[in-house]
Amino acid sequence: MIPHPMPRLLCLLVFLTALADGQVRAQSGETKSPSLGDLFNKVKELKVPESVSGLPQQLTDLRDSYLKTSASVEELKKDMAALREEIELLKASNQRLESALAEKNRIADSGQIGALDILASDLGAEFARDRAAAMKRFQGRYLKVQGAVERFDPVSSDVDIHLRVDGASLTIRCTVRRDANFFVDVAGTKDRLVSRTDRSSVLVVGQPVTILGTLDGADLNVHLVNCTVDGVSVKAPASAKP
Repeated sequence: MIPHPMPRLLCLLVFLTALADGQVRAQSGETKSPSLGDLFNKVKELKVPESVSGLPQQLTDLRDSYLKTSASVEELKKDMAALREEIELLKASNQRLESALAEKNRIADSGQIGALDILASDLGAEFARDRAAAMKRFQGRYLKVQGAVERFDPVSSDVDIHLRVDGASLTIRCTVRRDANFFVDVAGTKDRLVSRTDRSSVLVVGQPVTILGTLDGADLNVHLVNCTVDGVSVKAPASAKP
């Protein structure tokens, strides 16, 4: 800590005062030197300017003001950090909304919002008449196809359910995944689906069904993928594996 300069100044003033007084006495013929009491009285008579005497309080007030300002700055920093965090959260939420909107628009463009109802025979007739035009119209569309079962084909972990097309050799091949929600096997001569739990019949050839799926192309038959059978659910036991 730097010592306050006032004590030194006071001492210097006392010394100069004493020196001047001595010179005056010498000139007037007085030879008596000032006593220590005289010097002490002169020091007491000295007045410190108010601007200097109030300096400690000013320093205290300045320190308190600095501490308050520093605390305010820290609070402001915390508020800014919280605001930046909220902004980042809003940005992330906005990005998710933009992605969801883009996906919704993509699905809307592909016609998958609201399945298109169509009969299996009508869909098959479209492809039998003009395959290229039918592909342009239906490729990637989400369809709800109604028709009668022609046959079943087991395909690895899936099952193909063929819907009959009247007046044509092709079928509507609907691929359904066999999982815990469709726990079935193809039985007999591919003429029925049975539950893998109790072997009870689920679907049989000739039965009318409604199948939802996305048209994925056409070769010998019109092909729908990611299909589900409307109103049919065969749950697997908790301990069973699909």
